Amino acid sequence: MLSADGELDANVLLNLPFSSEDVLSVLCAFSAHGLSQSAFLDSLFGTSLADPADRRGIAAAFVPADDSAALVEPGRSLIVLDVEEFDGKDRARSEAREKAAHLAFALSDATIFFVRMHDLARVESSGLSALRTSFAEMLRLQVANIIAARAGKRAFIVVVHDFEDDVLSRDELITGFMHEMQVVYEAAAKPNRSPPRAIDLFRL
Repeated sequence: MLSADGELDANVLLNLPFSSEDVLSVLCAFSAHGLSQSAFLDSLFGTSLADPADRRGIAAAFVPADDSAALVEPGRSLIVLDVEEFDGKDRARSEAREKAAHLAFALSDATIFFVRMHDLARVESSGLSALRTSFAEMLRLQVANIIAARAGKRAFIVVVHDFEDDVLSRDELITGFMHEMQVVYEAAAKPNRSPPRAIDLFRL
């Protein structure tokens, strides 16, 4: 969907096999390099996102509502947006990767964020800094009326590799992530009638 130089290729959407009668949700996935993000999505949804040898930008896949055990809501199909890793080795692509992340996060109804246990406290290497920037960009687009503010909460799923519950509890993890989002939320301009807390926007 997003070319190697960071430009949106809307023609890709024409090849997705859905009709105007489909009810769609959009899910995006972010991670650092080496966390098998694409393979995880393929295992969950039966897609083939991990196949391209040198994928860049955003890869998109359509998952029909009746074609995946992961879709528990009947009648709602899914577009999966597999975002290029935020910390790719090609530094010349930093801006294009950032554009891809902003676009995917702004369009999505749900987000999966992959992180290593030992990176949780490292805002830059974990990808949390990049995620916060995409969150701020989404709010900016809403204020500018480029995209609409969503009613209700969007799902936010954190997949922690090598998680150790004797080191960090699930509640502590949720509290930490929502604190980071709240810092961004308080500093950013927001659409009219926005809720007072970032936690009112997400279901973690």
